[in-house]
Amino acid sequence: MALSQAFLIAFFISGSAIVFDKINVFDANIVQSMYINWRNNEAAIVGSDDLQLALDQTSGSGAVSKRTFLFGSFEMLIKLVPGNLAGTITAYYLSSDGSKCDEIDFEFLGNVSRQPYVVHTDIYTQGNDSREQQFYVWFDPTADYHNYTIFWNLIEIVWYIDSAPIRVFRNYQNKGIAYPNEQGMRVYASIWDGDNRATEGGRIKIYWANAPFIAKFAQFRPRACSWNGTVSISQCSTNSNSNWWTSPMYNHE
Repeated sequence: MALSQAFLIAFFISGSAIVFDKINVFDANIVQSMYINWRNNEAAIVGSDDLQLALDQTSGSGAVSKRTFLFGSFEMLIKLVPGNLAGTITAYYLSSDGSKCDEIDFEFLGNVSRQPYVVHTDIYTQGNDSREQQFYVWFDPTADYHNYTIFWNLIEIVWYIDSAPIRVFRNYQNKGIAYPNEQGMRVYASIWDGDNRATEGGRIKIYWANAPFIAKFAQFRPRACSWNGTVSISQCSTNSNSNWWTSPMYNHE
């Protein structure tokens, strides 16, 4: 799939900023809102609001939100691993459970030294994966933390990097295109061995002498509707002040 420069697509997207004034944030730090669900010796929650995930030859590692959500925005600061990262994948994504899961992905495909990371975005609906798009980032994502946000409502899904929208996926269920709007999703962060596809289609493998590969996450901020079973499908879709994502400001039909 051809790669695109993110700022080219951003020009065409209306409403490029999300306004977060007076919006409640669930469990406003990582130690309250997430836990490590698979790990090696390097993975840890550091202090109250920093998460360190690592990949070595024994294992990758990951963390998951304690709550499940339907609609809202999901913000994380991420500092990616520097150097020769060929074959590694760092991910930040939403996913439901089961074989017919819904999923909304940010994946960061590692590359050889001095080559840019590839940002891979994807959507699964009812277990079907057919909506991939990839971008080169316009900065060094290993030098500092950058903000990666997924916005999701009944109308559209938008991927943001540092408040710039890089991709929009709109709801065209009326045209027979599946859209994730009936399954609650948890939020996940992970780093793992993806050398079967991460770099040049899997041609370049992981250089394990550089391990452990450590990705850093901070300030997870879910501003979203908490999932409480199927009753949440209507509760989280109702136009109300608490359901801020239903405001006309965020519905660009």
